[in-house]
Amino acid sequence: MELRKIQSTAAGATYIVSLPRPWIKKNNIAPGDKIGIIERTDNILYLLPRPHKKKKNIAVIDASAKDTNFLLRMIISEYIRGADIIRFRRASFSWKDKKDIRQFVQNAMIGLDLNEHSDKFEIHSIIDIYGPDIKEIVLRIYDLVCWMFKNSFTAIENKDADLFIDIIGRDIEVDRLTLLASRHLHLASKNPGFAKKTGIFAYDALHYNRLISDLESAGDCSVGISEAYLKLVDLNIPEDLIKSLKELFTELAQNLERVIGSFTYENLDQANEVIEECMRLSKYDLSASGKSLFITDKRITHDSLIVGSFAIVLENLARINSQTRSIAETVIDRGKSVND
Repeated sequence: MELRKIQSTAAGATYIVSLPRPWIKKNNIAPGDKIGIIERTDNILYLLPRPHKKKKNIAVIDASAKDTNFLLRMIISEYIRGADIIRFRRASFSWKDKKDIRQFVQNAMIGLDLNEHSDKFEIHSIIDIYGPDIKEIVLRIYDLVCWMFKNSFTAIENKDADLFIDIIGRDIEVDRLTLLASRHLHLASKNPGFAKKTGIFAYDALHYNRLISDLESAGDCSVGISEAYLKLVDLNIPEDLIKSLKELFTELAQNLERVIGSFTYENLDQANEVIEECMRLSKYDLSASGKSLFITDKRITHDSLIVGSFAIVLENLARINSQTRSIAETVIDRGKSVND
């Protein structure tokens, strides 16, 4: 780190520090130009040179000896790193490889398009990365996850196979938004200007990452519930067991709604109440003994399919409870960081 002496005007009204000449030349700054200043909560100042036309961030993937699955992982990596254009170093692609990459890009990621010609095959980012801020992305993920969870019980209650299939299909939307959020968080870690425009600050990045991970996992649990119970739609399940399941789903859905409310309005007291409620559920209804009341019911123990499916449903409910508690803890940790 280079240290520079602070100077002041004769009247002491203005404080001045000289800027390094290499930095001035690198950013093509001249006398009279303006630079941006961002003050962080930890008293660090960021200096931003005047905006120039943004240079395209071009990534080149050596695809010559890569199988398709490895290639797709590399595409995800470059997408998260903020590439505007992804090119491939490879003599040619088979039509099947192109089809697999095309379907993956269209289904798994937001804002990418394929530029495909006889002599060129590359991926372009076509969205304004400054569009949605990180909080908007989080709330969109929550809306999807909450819809999936609530409707997983609606499908159980109505024996609706089509709704189960719809819930399972929605998981790809959660994954796409999660990748977009990861892209935002990565770019914010490298670019203070981007961080400011998209509402991501140093104290927030880790918290957002944890929160998004928990929401994505909750979505996966709704998929697990749907896949397990889809096998039971044609079977007769005792109504009182369905009623007991409904009570669990209702409590968990309320906690999920309350925890995202505590995040939106930075209500730490409400987040703490959610933690207490999640702990109560873990101790009683979703404890090992609580879950065993379902799967040891004599009316279903003769059918291994019902017992196994119920066990999967209950395990996923327990995981959603844990993830809700984790989100509430993140809300409290984030609130403390903001106030420090």
